[in-house]
Amino acid sequence: MTVRAVIVDDTPDLRLLLRLTLERDGDITIVGEAEDGRQGIEVTGRLQPDLVMLDLAMPVMDGLEALPRIKAGCPEARVVVLSGFEAGAMQDRALRAGADAYVQKGASPKEILALVRSLVGREPEPTATVPSARSPRAPDREPPAVTAPVASRAAELTATGLLVLGADDDVRYANPAARALLGWDAATPLPGSLSDLSPPLSALVSRARSGDLAAGVEDRVLGGPVPIDVTVRGDGVEVVVGLAPSRSDEEVARLRRAIRTTAHEIRNPVTLLSGIAGVVADAGSSLSDHQQTHLLAAVGRQAAVLERVTDDLLAAAQAGRGTLRVDVRRLELAPLLREIVADVAGAQPVQVSVPAHVVVLADRTRVNQMVANLLTNAFKYADGPYLVQVTEVPSVRRPFVRVAVLDAGPGVEEDFRPRLFDEFARAESTREQGTGLGLYVVRALAEAQGGRADYDPRPGGGSEFSVHLPAAERSGGSVPGGEAPANRAVPHPAQTGRPLSL
Repeated sequence: MTVRAVIVDDTPDLRLLLRLTLERDGDITIVGEAEDGRQGIEVTGRLQPDLVMLDLAMPVMDGLEALPRIKAGCPEARVVVLSGFEAGAMQDRALRAGADAYVQKGASPKEILALVRSLVGREPEPTATVPSARSPRAPDREPPAVTAPVASRAAELTATGLLVLGADDDVRYANPAARALLGWDAATPLPGSLSDLSPPLSALVSRARSGDLAAGVEDRVLGGPVPIDVTVRGDGVEVVVGLAPSRSDEEVARLRRAIRTTAHEIRNPVTLLSGIAGVVADAGSSLSDHQQTHLLAAVGRQAAVLERVTDDLLAAAQAGRGTLRVDVRRLELAPLLREIVADVAGAQPVQVSVPAHVVVLADRTRVNQMVANLLTNAFKYADGPYLVQVTEVPSVRRPFVRVAVLDAGPGVEEDFRPRLFDEFARAESTREQGTGLGLYVVRALAEAQGGRADYDPRPGGGSEFSVHLPAAERSGGSVPGGEAPANRAVPHPAQTGRPLSL
């Protein structure tokens, strides 16, 4: 008996992997695919399959919302829910909604195939849950000692302010982050005593000295409009004071959500790469040339996804520390933009409108990152067709070139627009997974190259995200104002803004 199956997942490479995994059985045939819950309802209702492989996190309509409707329209089908979330509350919700099994993405192809066989009566005792495959735990090792130069370098680079105080509260060391928070520049001598600098902070340290310094003391000191979180540790002789701008409970919750979604963004391509490796290892030479070609292409696409996520994480961290570097040079846009679209767009309908020989002063790698982020953002949150449009913006002081990505989606909610380019910002109404870093990185990179990033709603619907980059003379000379120096570092905002005082 042939088992007819439908795969409902928004990731084409995962659909490919599931197809290869299930059809290796010989008696399972994939009769249809869908890329969101709404399509899944239509396809399963029309085809009446025996088996449905259903993703949870999808655009338009997620798996949990679609599941009861799929069961109502196709009551005889066995439904296996696929999820990047840990088994627990989400598993319970899926099973209550009508799922027959719950599989965490990351389970091996063998585990998935065994589960499916059990569900369709090929093997006894079906299993309700297949956990994600995990690597064996490595034996514990004693970590290598941190040498003094490494520790000193780490203290200089960290975004947390560090003060080292002697027995009489004399300030022996202050790292750059502490100097920025306290309003000292690099040339300012350290004060003799902390009490001369900040009585409230000195009082907190005194309270810590009178208690248990080993356990540490944590408090919040209000210095003008900005409260600072203070952590005090020490051994009774020297005291280390950590300083950081306070985060509200809302900010902390937002950061926690960002960590979860970032982990999800990384886990998906890792899961696919692991699954492809498993299929290749199991199938070996039985894979056709056509299948091998598709799997290799999938590996390349998922590696590119990982590269984009890690590039954004690194750029965001560098922007926060003030160590974001750009290598600004003369750059012709037309060939680069066509190359970016070819790499990122895939089957998406993207047009490129760029005048010939437009030259900017920019970092080639960073322009690639910015435009790729804007395109990925459009593909994820908006409908096509899409347009990459370049226009020259004349100015008496300094001309710019505007690179815009236009879409035909619903646009951005008006109340969310002021936070659109903030770090970890995500609209509450969105169904899509994401790190919340893409647009933040676009803005940071644009400003690092002497430009800016903007959003404009399109008349009649849709969005227009753009970056302005300094124009260069096509003849080779510099534009008014001079070319930006190559390979420059952008200072941390705390080092250039109004100093904080305690």
